[in-house]
Amino acid sequence: MKREVRSMLSDSRLVVSSVMSANNAVRFFFAQLFFGIFGFWFIPMPI
Repeated sequence: MKREVRSMLSDSRLVVSSVMSANNAVRFFFAQLFFGIFGFWFIPMPI
């Protein structure tokens, strides 16, 4: 019983950590995309 519970807990922790890292990667990607698109608009254009 204890072993099964322990393995379930470690599995859920692994899933949570992988989801967190994936979430961070998605956030980073969208931030890069946002700055890539809007950064050019906010930078004053040299004439």
